[in-house]
Order: sequence, then structure tokens, then C-alpha cells
Amino acid sequence: MLNRFETTLQSPFSHAEYKNIMIFDKFIKPKWQHRNPETRLQAVEQLQDLSVLSQIAQNDEVASIRRLAIAKLDDLTLLESIAQRDPDNEARELAHERFKAVLCGLKNGSAPLMQRIHWLNQSHDPQLIEHVLHHGQEFEMRLAALGRIHDENLLGDIAMNDPTGKVRQAAVEKIADIDILENVLKTVRNRDKGLTRILRDKLDLLIAQRDRPLKVRADAEEICARFEKLGQVPEKLDAEKREVETLTANWQAIAEEAAAEFHSRFHAAQQAFQSAFTAYQQARAAQVAREQQLAPLRAAKQAVCNQLDDLLQAIQTQPEVEAELDSRLQALREAWAATAVIDEAAEEQTWQKRFELNAQALVNRQQALLATQRASEELGKLCQQAERLLKGKELVKSQRVQELQERWETRLAANRAKLPENSELPSKFTQLIKALEQRLQRQIAEREQALIRFKRVLDELEAALEKGEFHTATQLEQEAQSLFPLLAEIPAARHKTLDSRLQVCVAKVRDLRSWQRWGENHERESLCDEVEALIERPDDNPEETARLIHEAQVAWKKLNPVCPQELWERFNTACNRAYLPCKVYFEEQARAREENLQKKAGLCEQLESYVAQIDWLQPNWKTIQQQLRDFDQKWHAIGHTNRKSRKQITDRFEAALKTLQTHLDQEQQANQALRRSLMEQAQAAVASEDVNAAIENVKHLQTLWLVTVPGSRRDERKLWQNFRGACDQVFEKRKEQQAARKQEQQAHLNVRNALCAEIEALTQLQGDEVQNLPAQLKKLQTDWRELGQDVSKKALESVEKHFHQVCQKAERHYQAYLLNQQREQFAQFKAKAQACFELESLAAGDNFNSLQTHWEALPALSDIEAEQALQQRFHSTLSALQSGENPPYSEAALKERELLCIRMEVLAGLASPAEAAAARMEYQVSRLNDAIKKGEAILDKHVEAQQVERAWYFAGAVSPEQAQALEARFQQALAAFYQ
Repeated sequence: MLNRFETTLQSPFSHAEYKNIMIFDKFIKPKWQHRNPETRLQAVEQLQDLSVLSQIAQNDEVASIRRLAIAKLDDLTLLESIAQRDPDNEARELAHERFKAVLCGLKNGSAPLMQRIHWLNQSHDPQLIEHVLHHGQEFEMRLAALGRIHDENLLGDIAMNDPTGKVRQAAVEKIADIDILENVLKTVRNRDKGLTRILRDKLDLLIAQRDRPLKVRADAEEICARFEKLGQVPEKLDAEKREVETLTANWQAIAEEAAAEFHSRFHAAQQAFQSAFTAYQQARAAQVAREQQLAPLRAAKQAVCNQLDDLLQAIQTQPEVEAELDSRLQALREAWAATAVIDEAAEEQTWQKRFELNAQALVNRQQALLATQRASEELGKLCQQAERLLKGKELVKSQRVQELQERWETRLAANRAKLPENSELPSKFTQLIKALEQRLQRQIAEREQALIRFKRVLDELEAALEKGEFHTATQLEQEAQSLFPLLAEIPAARHKTLDSRLQVCVAKVRDLRSWQRWGENHERESLCDEVEALIERPDDNPEETARLIHEAQVAWKKLNPVCPQELWERFNTACNRAYLPCKVYFEEQARAREENLQKKAGLCEQLESYVAQIDWLQPNWKTIQQQLRDFDQKWHAIGHTNRKSRKQITDRFEAALKTLQTHLDQEQQANQALRRSLMEQAQAAVASEDVNAAIENVKHLQTLWLVTVPGSRRDERKLWQNFRGACDQVFEKRKEQQAARKQEQQAHLNVRNALCAEIEALTQLQGDEVQNLPAQLKKLQTDWRELGQDVSKKALESVEKHFHQVCQKAERHYQAYLLNQQREQFAQFKAKAQACFELESLAAGDNFNSLQTHWEALPALSDIEAEQALQQRFHSTLSALQSGENPPYSEAALKERELLCIRMEVLAGLASPAEAAAARMEYQVSRLNDAIKKGEAILDKHVEAQQVERAWYFAGAVSPEQAQALEARFQQALAAFYQ
């Protein structure tokens, strides 16, 4: 070990000269060059010269001294060199950690910021850059590291967690992944409004850019489709002209981005519409000219039709006109015939139809008298038929009576207007029908006995079917079928009921015959339904789908092989369609297993090649162990292979691993044997009377302690504990020398701890004693500041931390006392406000003595302003009641209470009543506008809730009905807020 460091010093002296210098240096060399490592160690602890520390860190032969020097360096180049070249693992690691801390600016005396940024920009170590990104002290340093990062997941983490807004914003600017940006937005939207706006703008832009081609295509498709529908109906062209202008403007906004196919469609539709619109305008102009030509002809026809209308109106109101109706109608017909004919057949036909309809109405008037006579004759014939049916001796059928009555109602409905008002036919027919119905009732009573036998058979048939007695049911069904025709003359309702019951029984008998065949077919249909349901099932679990298909196929095979062909084809088709996604999945799995086999074979080749290249005479055990772990992790990271090839490829891999493991086991045993020998030597040094020599020996043994291949954690811990225990026993005497100084430091530490205990005792004060806490705490803090620094740095840091903690604890105790006082005062305040509310709810003449007594018993508030306000409110209400008047209600108080209800409902997240919706919206808009215009932050919900509740108890009086409704509403919102 020493020879290695001598070569690094590159001494210009010969061995003899060096020896003489070393002898001379015993008298003049500094302590950090002393031969005794313990002396050098103590000297380095006090040393601050960085140039000397650099030499020690590079050249001292004792690793612990080099490590102590390394811990004080701040030269990035030197620290990086040591981290790469020092023979001691701990020294290299310490140098690397010190290098990272200095680069991040976490140590006093770190290089200037710009120099560290330049160093970082020259580095190509991604782990170092990432470390600076997370631990850099200055945000400029983190920004420089951020510029070298391209991993968007890492950028997202920085955007969510970095303490500096500029760094978070810079990270967001480098992220282009929408999912990562959305995740960052969810995290920061409630704590960084500026970054939230940037994130939302960027997300909107990225989403718009991503969706822009689809949106342009969709908009182009919609514009073209709408344009192509225009111009089809001439009557709508004027209205569609405005829509064309809108569509043209929309098209111009996306024309540059639209595909060529949409350009062709748009221009074709545009030309088609323009052609249709031009044709429409020409047709409309011709129509106007045509209308002007036809106006005189229409006027002549209109005049004749008007005269015909007047005549029709006159005949309805003036019966004497009927006498000259024929002559006047003839004159109008002649006048109509004299009018010119319009050359458009449709219009001429319309005019002709109008004239003929009115003329026919006049003719109908003439025929009305004849119709009245015919109506009386028809209804008289029906009355005669009813009389003959009533007087006949044959059975009266209800159907015959019903038909006769329906014919009467039909004729009467058609001729009611034609009958004279004094006609006796309706009443006569009603009497005849009543007599027929009475005769029918007598016939029905006689026929009831005939039903008894049929009903008995039918009941027995239904009972047999209920019990499943197929043979009995068949016989009864035949008997019922033979009896049923005898019941043809019973009323239709009963006949239908009995017929329905019989048909149900017949159907059940028929079902019993076909039940066995139907049962199996029904189960097959169920299987078809189950498999068809799998077709619509999501493809998220193909293995489960395949299992269900197989179970359905097994269940099908268990049924009778004889089945309808269409059911088999339906089931087979459903199975094939449902299995298609499973087939694709299993094929992909097979390909994946084959790929995994190739990956594992490649990994075996790499492992075998690596084993063959190892020089077992000079092995790097740490690298071999790491490679062993890496190969094992890679192997297990590869998925499953085919079962057929699994054992062969696994045996091959394990055989190569076994070669490595065998050498590692052998080295482990040899290394443990060496370290056991060092442990025994250390234990032997414990008995040495020469403590200094024993210490030197133990230090030398420590330099030889090297773990090449560690064993189990338990064995390694036991070996190290035994070795370390022996070393500690050797160093124990030196610790005894340090004990005295530690006792002195402990005494000073005890004084500080006693002050901490006194401060902590302040946190136990109760009641009025807490009022003196601030003064006592201030005195103890003054005593603390007057103490010296006669304790170790580590202990001082700990006790300082404890001191600040107990001070904060005492301050929190005092604040809790103040808060409790405030709560008690607020409870008293609420009690007084509630008393005011109850008093205001009374009406003139109610008994208020108990409330007055309760009020006088309430203690006064420490808040003088609140006490005076409540006193004034209570006594003003009391004075009004004593004067026989109602309390002074005000519209302003009502509006204030309604607004307070809305505010509390907004805070609690409850919906306001429908009648308060407009007021709530107005409040929320006003609140948002105030926050935007005035730049004021919205209050914390709990602070605002307290303000609202206090304002509620200060609000003026309202009427009892309003007060009770508003009080219930406010208390509901208040309870919901504090749940």
C-alpha cells in the first residue's frame, strides 16, 4: 500500500536522501506529515489549508486520513480525480458524494455559480445531471441541469415538485407529452396559479394541434354535406341564401387545410346552388308577370263566388229565401259560365271546385227536408223490427238485440239532425230495447244450470294439470271439448271466459306432450344466448372468454345429439365468432413466447461468452457479482417460453450461472478465512500492554480488511462485529482520555437541557397562569443566548434544534390558550345572539320575561363593541315588545340574511333554493369580479365561514316566519360545512 503512494508522489530524491530528509523532518515537519497516523488525523481535523488538504487527500497512506481531507475539499477537478482513482472504496464514494455536494452548492466555499454551471455543461454523466436537477441549491444550477434533460417523465416530476417557479415553468416548456402535462396540471392546479395557466394554455394548444386535422376534416365534411343539401327545394332558396354565406365564410377559414376532395365537393355544391338560385329567380320573375295577367280573371270569378256565399248565408238565416232559391242559383250558374277560363288547369279546377261546393251546399239545403222524411221512415222500420222480435216465441239472442241497438244508434247518429224535435221514435225504441233486455235476463237465468256440469269438468281439468296428472287431464280435456259447444248461447263475456280457460288447459295438455322435446331445445337456446353474449363482451380477458366458450361446448355435447339443424348452426357460428379475438390473443401469446425463447437463448450466449472471457487469476469480483445479478434480473424480466423448450433453456442458463457461482463461493470462503485471521490478530492485540503499538497494529489490520465476495448478511455482520469489537477495545483507552472533556461538555449540555425543560414546563401551564407565558419564555430565551459554545458541534445542533422545538411548542400552547379564550367568547357571543333571535321571534303580547331573565344571567363579552351592539339589539327589541309593538323588522336585514345564507351555502357546497338561484349567481359573479379587479386573494374557507357566522349573529331582525326559514337554512349550511 505504501509503495503505491510513493510512486504517486514522484519524489526527486534517492532512497538514501529521502531517508535523511525524513530523519531531519522529525524536528521541523508539520503534524499533518507526522509518522503517527493518529497525530496526522488530529492535525487534519484542524487543518484548513486547501492546498495541503489536496496533497493529503491524494497521497496519505491511511485511508481514514485521506477521507477526512477529502471531506474538506471543494476543488471539483481534484474531487472527480480522487473519486475515480483512490484505491479505497469509501474514499472514492466520499469523494464522489463531496463532488456532487460541491457541484450542487450544498457546501460552504463551493465554487462560483457560473463555474459550476460551466462544469455541469461539460459533463456527460446523466446520473450526475439528474442529481443536480434534484439537489442543486440555486435555481440557476437546476435550470442548467434541466436544459440537459430530455426524459419527459423526469421533467414532469420536476414540474410538480421543484420549489422554484421558474424551474417548474422551464420543465413544463420542455414537455410535449399530453398525458404527462395533464398529470402535472392535476398536481399543481391548487397551489400554483401561474403554472396552471401555462399548463392549460399549452395543453389547449397541443390538443388543438393534435386534433386540428381531424377537426378540419370534420368541419369540411359538415360544410360540404350541408351545402350539398341546399338548393333542392325552390321555396327555401331565399332562406338558404343566408346559410350559403355562413358556410362560405366557414369554408374560407379552413380552406387552406382541407383536403382536395373537399375542395372539389365544396365548389361543385356551390355551383349547383348558384345554378338553382339563378333558375329560381328567373322563374319567380315569370311568375310575377303571370300573376299580373291573371288578376282580372280571378277578380271576376271571385265576385261570382262571393254572391254565392252571400246566398248561402241568407238561406240559413232567412227561410223565405228558399222559395226563389232555384231561380237565383240558376242566375249564378249562368254568370259563372260567362267568366273567362284560366289557362292553368289546376287553378281553374280550384275555382270551379269552390263554386260547385257552394252551389252543392244550396242544393243540399233543398234536400234536407227530404232527408228528414227518409230518416223518420228508417228509424220507424227499426222500431217495427224490435216489436216483432219482442212478440216472437223463439229465444232472443243477445247478439241480435245488440245488432239492432247498434243499427239504431248508427241511424240515429246519422239522422238525429234530420228528425223533428218532437219525434217520439227515440223513446219508443228505448222502451222496446228495455223489454228485450228483461227477456234476455230470464233466458240467462234458465241457462245457468247448463253451465254447472261444464264448470265442474273444467275445474277438475285445471286441478289435474296443476298436479301434473297427464292421463287424467287428457280425459277431462276431451270431455270439456265435447261439452263446450252446448254453451254457445250463453252471454259472450262468460262464453269468452270459459273459452279462454278451456284453451289454456288445452294448451297446457299440448305443452305436456311436447315438454321433453322443448326442454332440451330451450337449454340449447340458452347456450346460444350465452355464447352470443360473449361476442359483445370486451376483449380485456380472452382467456376467460375461451374458458366460457369451452364450457358451453362441453354442456352442448352432454345434451341429446338429435337437435334442430338451425340451432346447431346458430351455436357453432356464435362459438366461432366469439373465439376470433381469443384466437388472435393466443397467437400473439405464442409469438411472444417464441420471442422470449430467442431472447433467453441470446442471453445464454452472452452469459456463456462472459464466463469464457473472465481471467480467473485476476478477477474483478465486484464486477462478476454485479454481472451475475444483472444476468439473473434480465432472465427473470423475460416472459414465459413454450413449455416444450422451457426446461432445456433453463438448464443451459443455470449451468452457466453455476460456473460463476462456484468461483464466487470459493472466493467467498477464502476471503472469509483471511478476515477471520485478521479478526484473531485484532483480538490478540487487545491483550498487548503497548497501547500505541496495538493501535498501529489494529489500524494496519483495518487497511487489510477487504470484502471481495460477501457471504450472508448474518455471517458478515458477525465477522465485522467481532473484528470491530476487538478494534474498539484497543481504542477504548484513547476514549478514556476524551471522556473528561466530554464530561465538561455534558455539564454545559445539561444546563441547556435544563433550560429546554423549563421552557417545556411552560407548556403545562393552565388557566390564568398562561397569561405570563410570553414573559417567562422571553427571559429563558435571553438566558439561552448568554450561554457559551462549550459543547460539541453535533450536540449543539441537536440541543439547538430541541430548544427551537420547545420554544415553538410553548408558543403554540399560548396560541391554543388564546384560541380557547376566543372560542369561549364566541360561544357566549352566540348565546347572546340566539337570545336576541328568540326575542325577535316573539310578537306583541307574548311573554318575554323568561328571555329577559336568561339574558341578564349571561356574562358580558370581553369584546366591548360586540357587547354594546348585542345589548342595543336586545333592549331595542325588548322596548318595542314592552310598548305592545312588534320588533323593528327591516327589509335591509332580510336581504343581508338572505345573502349570508347564500354565502354559507356556497362555502358548504350546498344548492340554494330555486328562488335564490339568481341572487346566488349575482353574488358569485360579483365575488369573482372583485377578486380579479382588486387583485385580492379569496379568503380561506374557514376564515370566511367564521366571518359569515359572526355577521349572521349581528344581522338585524326580520319577521318570525322569515327568521325561522332563514335560520333553518343557515344552520343546515353551517352544519354541512363543519362535517
